[in-house]
Order: sequence, then C-alpha cells, then structure tokens
Amino acid sequence: MSAPRLGGTRPWSPEEDAALYEHYRKHGPSWPGWLAAGVDRTPGAISRRARLIGAAERRGDRWRPEEDEALRRLLGLLAERMARPPVTVAARIRELAARDAASRGDA
Repeated sequence: MSAPRLGGTRPWSPEEDAALYEHYRKHGPSWPGWLAAGVDRTPGAISRRARLIGAAERRGDRWRPEEDEALRRLLGLLAERMARPPVTVAARIRELAARDAASRGDA
C-alpha cells in the first residue's frame, strides 16, 4: 500500500475504483447505494469519487482513442512475447479476468 498523502488520504486502488464503477453500472448514480459498494472509505470520499466516475460516464469518455491504441500495442507486444496470436492472448486475459472477478464475488 502507498504511503498516506497529506491530510490522511490514500490513493484509490484499482480494486476500489472497479467496485465503484461496477456499482455505478448496476445501480446508476443513486447516492445512498454508493455506500453499499463495499469500499472502506468515508462517505465524503466515496461521494467525491462517485461524482468523478459518474461525470466520466455521462461524458462517455471512459476510454479515449489513444488509450485504446495503447492497449492494442500492448496486446501486440504480449502476443509477440508469448508467440501466440493476439486474439488468443485477448481471450486468455478475458478468462483470467472473469475467474478473478468470480473469486472476488464480482461476477
């Protein structure tokens, strides 16, 4: 875990962001439900982060074209390194992500 920032806050982990984002996708922007997302943060911190996630979703800019291109390049590099077709590597990544989500109870 990272060192606390000034004011006692700590950076949001990818797992915390994923939990809030998944809650948003399932339940929408209803504020009371955000506290039930299973994130160990204060209500104020969850509220601020939820507003950021909701704003990004409303703008529709969750993934930018340059991010997509970076992912495509990364997938190509992984496929080359593993001597497998990119579609096979992508399928394996999906399998592992689904398995990980199921083991966490996210599925």
